[in-house]
This record gives sequence, C-alpha cells and structure tokens, in this order.
Amino acid sequence: MATSDSNEHLKDVLTRITPAKGESVEGEDLGPCASRPSPKWWAGLHVHNGTEPTRSFQYVQLDFAEYTPSRFTFIFAGTRQWKLEVSGRNLWSIYNYINSHRIEWIRKADRDFSGEQEPIITGITIEDVTPGD
Repeated sequence: MATSDSNEHLKDVLTRITPAKGESVEGEDLGPCASRPSPKWWAGLHVHNGTEPTRSFQYVQLDFAEYTPSRFTFIFAGTRQWKLEVSGRNLWSIYNYINSHRIEWIRKADRDFSGEQEPIITGITIEDVTPGD
C-alpha cells in the first residue's frame, strides 16, 4: 500500500511546473535540433523535417522505443501506427528526454554544423507501419 509521502511525491512529479531539485529553469541546451527539455511533461512532440509538413505525435501514444548511438526509433500507436526514426550523432540526451515526454520539438539540421559533443539530427523518417495495410 502506498504511503502518503509516496503519493505526495507522485503528485509533485506529475504536476511539476518548476524544475526538479538540481535542474535549471532553462533545461539542458540540446543545440538547434531539439527544444530545451521542459521541467514538466509535454502532451506531444512536433517533428520539423526540412521542407516536409510538420508532424505531431501525442506522447500518450508512445508504444516502443529503441536507441543505438547513431539512430533512435519510436513507434506511436493510435488509430494508425507511426514509426519515427531519427539519425545523427550524440543522440542519447534527445532520445532520453523524448522517452521522458519532455521535448516539445525536434528538427532535422539543414547542414552539419555541430561540434564533436553536440547532438545533431541529420535524418528523420516517418513511416506508417499499421499492421494489415
């Protein structure tokens, strides 16, 4: 059975509008390819992919996540299933914050301008992977 202390902690995490202890108000700078992480959860993720239309996914539909150093994949499952695959370098922090529902948007770089340690997104693919289609 949950204690009142654990219930209060859960309530604090779910309703937090200020950073957690040790986090800055601005969040970590992830470079020009991703928004700064929010101290609270976002409802969805906007994907800016060059000249293609902006696509948005609801975090509540996040069903699957996979990471490798040069690529990460998310499956969003609503009435259709969408596979979002992002490639680049130094992607762990972007992947981790998306998996925590704390990134508002990501953007494919129009050129490779990043330093050795800075995250950069060099490719984004979105594919309808609904079974039976």
